[in-house]
Amino acid sequence: MPLPPAYNDRAQQFFDRYEAQETSDIQRLLARWIPAGTDVLELGCGSGRDARFLAQLGANVIATDGSEALLNLAQLHDDGSTHLRFASLPLPPSPSDKTALAQHISTPNHKVRAVYTCGVLQHLTDHELHETVRFINQITDEQGLVILIVPLNHQGEPDRQTFTREKYDYIQSFERIGFRLADSHLTDDAGTPGFTCTWATFVFLRETGSQRANQRFRRILENDAKTATYKLALLRALCDINRTMPRLVRFENDEALIPVGLIAERWIRDYWQLAKGGYMPRQIHQGRQLGFEVALQAVMTHCAQSYSLFEELLNQPTRNDALNQCITTLFDNVVTTLFKGPVQYITEDDKPIFHRAQVRLSKRALQTDRRSLFTRYGDLAFPAELWLELTRIAPWLEDSIVLEWAKLSARFESLSTAIQTPLTMANIVVRLMPSDTARDTSFAQSIYHHALATDGLHCIWSGRELTANTMAVDHVLPWARFHNNHLWNLMPTHRQSNGQKSDAIPSCDGLYDARAEIHANWHRLYDASPQRFLIEAEWSLTRTPLPTTQWEIPLFDALLETADISANQLQATRWP
Repeated sequence: MPLPPAYNDRAQQFFDRYEAQETSDIQRLLARWIPAGTDVLELGCGSGRDARFLAQLGANVIATDGSEALLNLAQLHDDGSTHLRFASLPLPPSPSDKTALAQHISTPNHKVRAVYTCGVLQHLTDHELHETVRFINQITDEQGLVILIVPLNHQGEPDRQTFTREKYDYIQSFERIGFRLADSHLTDDAGTPGFTCTWATFVFLRETGSQRANQRFRRILENDAKTATYKLALLRALCDINRTMPRLVRFENDEALIPVGLIAERWIRDYWQLAKGGYMPRQIHQGRQLGFEVALQAVMTHCAQSYSLFEELLNQPTRNDALNQCITTLFDNVVTTLFKGPVQYITEDDKPIFHRAQVRLSKRALQTDRRSLFTRYGDLAFPAELWLELTRIAPWLEDSIVLEWAKLSARFESLSTAIQTPLTMANIVVRLMPSDTARDTSFAQSIYHHALATDGLHCIWSGRELTANTMAVDHVLPWARFHNNHLWNLMPTHRQSNGQKSDAIPSCDGLYDARAEIHANWHRLYDASPQRFLIEAEWSLTRTPLPTTQWEIPLFDALLETADISANQLQATRWP
């Protein structure tokens, strides 16, 4: 729609009205968010009141308006500041309007750091608002800031039409293009006497890294070739590590570094689940085998198909040579497939997004225990902003990946002429989800039952004395969310407390209250199997070796942080 005629026909009236208004709140807002030297574009400057204040702050201001009459009055009252320029600009601007505006912007890329607009966007239709927000996105740089003040329920006038919107209409418009709401508040019964209404103030900050990372994930999932499930396995592994092992990432030179061994272990877990039952659903187009399928089947045979037994073997430093070679070959083949597959082929601008940060693989050195997985294969490196974006979306992206993986595998199944009864997508989803039968607390239970007969035990949550009939072994970080049977995560509780806690993540206060009991039980488990206990703790909580004495102190700190970070990420219920 054209500019409301009131702003040209009654320009002097509006000029006087704007100049007479109390603006201390607006000035505090602008002073807080716009430092000296900032390049600012004001849309709909009206009398030039706020533009003059921004120039006094030392900002470099281009004040624009669609009303030539108001713009002329604003220029007449300019105090001659070298920080202030005026330009005509209707909203939404046409291509020629944008070209003319670029002549007023002195930055090399013809973009500004901040856009400010007050009492303007309510005059735009929905389409015009969309086009104007798109223009704001184009005109702001990668660290862009938008300050928007707008009435939500202004009654308007016959020659000054306004559109009533909810605050979320404006928030959504900017969030969809990569800005994030940094601050907002509503002021009721504000504005010109006779036209008071609710005014909303928004401050948006561009999240370029988040937007770019999100686009990368979407591109990987949607656009890259779908000839194998490897890339889905890589992304699912990264989501799982981000969600359950948040302390195990390192940052260096703007990159996130994740031990390749952590990723390989998750590949083995996922493909193991797919292969259980004696038949691996197709994972590659045209029926080719996985790069590590023969080695996987060999290890599964050694472990009688039991992944719990495989995990137990990983923690044992003394394995017979044949089994040690078998496990080493499996991990070597998985890592080779990882780097020859998705690490090589997931690209951006013809450059790989992922690469190996350190190469430590030695064909002569076999794995000893799980610790060697940290060092044997080095780290996978990728842009740190991708990892930061995962902290926002991992719980939901992982579910999407599982569905995409099942859909792709089911398609490979259906395309195979050699399969009489192909597995369906539903069949494959079930295989990809960890089964409750994978819970394994038997070793911890045996230790705690022995302690009941010798020392006595108390519930770590309620303090109640336990008996053989009332004791349960609780996953401190719940199995449903973490799928972790490591000894440090298994604690004796009263059956009633265990049921009440369910799948909640312990609160910081709850963990602190239980600290003494947790320490005592850790020492019981450590005394029974020191090698396994320390390896599992370092593998999933600390990454770095624990000290030889008082190791329970840094381990408890790691548990506390992991519980808190994960609960915040998942927005999970806390206990108690």
